[in-house]
Amino acid sequence: MYSMSDVGQAGENHVARWLQSQGFTVRQNTQLPGSTDIEAANSAKRLLVQVKSAVYPGAPATLSSDEVRNITSRAARIGAEAWVAQVVLNQQLQVQGQMAWTKLN
Repeated sequence: MYSMSDVGQAGENHVARWLQSQGFTVRQNTQLPGSTDIEAANSAKRLLVQVKSAVYPGAPATLSSDEVRNITSRAARIGAEAWVAQVVLNQQLQVQGQMAWTKLN
Protein backbone atom coordinates (compact mmCIF):
# COMPACT_ATOMS: atom_id res chain seq x y z
CA MET A 1 0.00 0.00 0.00
CA TYR A 2 1.22 3.48 -0.83
CA SER A 3 1.34 6.41 1.57
CA MET A 4 -0.56 9.61 0.86
CA SER A 5 2.81 11.23 0.21
CA ASP A 6 3.65 8.58 -2.43
CA VAL A 7 0.30 9.13 -4.16
CA GLY A 8 0.70 12.91 -4.10
CA GLN A 9 4.25 12.79 -5.43
CA ALA A 10 3.25 10.38 -8.21
CA GLY A 11 0.40 12.67 -9.27
CA GLU A 12 2.66 15.72 -9.24
CA ASN A 13 5.29 13.91 -11.30
CA HIS A 14 2.70 12.90 -13.92
CA VAL A 15 1.40 16.47 -14.17
CA ALA A 16 4.94 17.87 -14.42
CA ARG A 17 5.83 15.41 -17.21
CA TRP A 18 2.61 16.22 -19.09
CA LEU A 19 3.32 19.95 -18.87
CA GLN A 20 6.86 19.36 -20.15
CA SER A 21 5.46 17.35 -23.07
CA GLN A 22 3.35 20.43 -23.91
CA GLY A 23 6.45 22.63 -24.12
CA PHE A 24 6.44 24.10 -20.62
CA THR A 25 9.50 24.50 -18.43
CA VAL A 26 8.53 23.11 -15.03
CA ARG A 27 9.63 23.76 -11.47
CA GLN A 28 8.07 22.11 -8.43
CA ASN A 29 7.95 24.57 -5.55
CA THR A 30 7.31 23.24 -2.07
CA GLN A 31 5.84 26.01 0.07
CA LEU A 32 4.98 23.86 3.09
CA PRO A 33 5.52 20.19 3.92
CA GLY A 34 3.03 18.17 1.88
CA SER A 35 2.08 21.13 -0.31
CA THR A 36 3.75 21.39 -3.67
CA ASP A 37 2.78 23.81 -6.39
CA ILE A 38 4.07 23.33 -9.90
CA GLU A 39 5.24 26.45 -11.69
CA ALA A 40 5.24 26.07 -15.46
CA ALA A 41 6.06 28.55 -18.18
CA ASN A 42 6.38 28.71 -21.93
CA SER A 43 6.76 31.66 -24.27
CA ALA A 44 3.07 32.55 -23.97
CA LYS A 45 1.92 31.55 -20.48
CA ARG A 46 2.94 31.16 -16.88
CA LEU A 47 0.98 28.64 -14.79
CA LEU A 48 0.78 27.82 -11.10
CA VAL A 49 -0.74 24.37 -10.65
CA GLN A 50 -1.84 22.59 -7.52
CA VAL A 51 -2.27 18.84 -7.93
CA LYS A 52 -4.79 16.64 -6.15
CA SER A 53 -4.32 12.88 -6.56
CA ALA A 54 -6.09 9.70 -5.51
CA VAL A 55 -5.81 5.98 -6.20
CA TYR A 56 -8.80 4.44 -8.01
CA PRO A 57 -11.56 3.90 -6.95
CA GLY A 58 -10.99 7.02 -4.85
CA ALA A 59 -11.51 10.50 -6.21
CA PRO A 60 -9.09 13.41 -5.88
CA ALA A 61 -10.07 16.00 -3.31
CA THR A 62 -11.32 19.39 -4.34
CA LEU A 63 -9.52 22.49 -3.17
CA SER A 64 -10.77 24.09 -0.01
CA SER A 65 -11.74 27.76 -0.15
CA ASP A 66 -8.50 28.57 1.70
CA GLU A 67 -6.46 26.63 -0.88
CA VAL A 68 -8.23 28.43 -3.75
CA ARG A 69 -7.60 31.82 -2.13
CA ASN A 70 -3.93 30.98 -1.46
CA ILE A 71 -3.10 29.71 -4.94
CA THR A 72 -4.98 32.46 -6.78
CA SER A 73 -3.33 35.09 -4.59
CA ARG A 74 0.12 33.63 -5.18
CA ALA A 75 -0.54 33.31 -8.91
CA ALA A 76 -1.56 36.98 -9.07
CA ARG A 77 1.66 37.99 -7.27
CA ILE A 78 3.83 36.16 -9.80
CA GLY A 79 1.74 36.98 -12.89
CA ALA A 80 0.51 33.43 -13.49
CA GLU A 81 -2.72 31.61 -14.19
CA ALA A 82 -3.88 29.46 -11.25
CA TRP A 83 -4.95 25.90 -12.03
CA VAL A 84 -5.81 22.70 -10.21
CA ALA A 85 -5.08 19.32 -11.81
CA GLN A 86 -6.94 16.29 -10.45
CA VAL A 87 -5.31 12.95 -11.15
CA VAL A 88 -6.65 9.43 -10.63
CA LEU A 89 -3.95 6.77 -10.41
CA ASN A 90 -4.16 2.99 -10.72
CA GLN A 91 -2.63 0.56 -8.23
CA GLN A 92 0.79 0.99 -9.91
CA LEU A 93 0.53 4.80 -9.51
CA GLN A 94 0.09 5.35 -13.25
CA VAL A 95 -2.53 7.78 -14.56
CA GLN A 96 -5.92 6.17 -15.05
CA GLY A 97 -8.15 8.04 -17.48
CA GLN A 98 -7.71 11.74 -18.15
CA MET A 99 -6.37 14.37 -15.80
CA ALA A 100 -9.03 16.95 -14.96
CA TRP A 101 -7.89 20.58 -15.25
CA THR A 102 -9.72 23.57 -13.77
CA LYS A 103 -8.64 27.17 -14.18
CA LEU A 104 -9.09 29.12 -10.95
CA ASN A 105 -8.53 32.73 -12.07
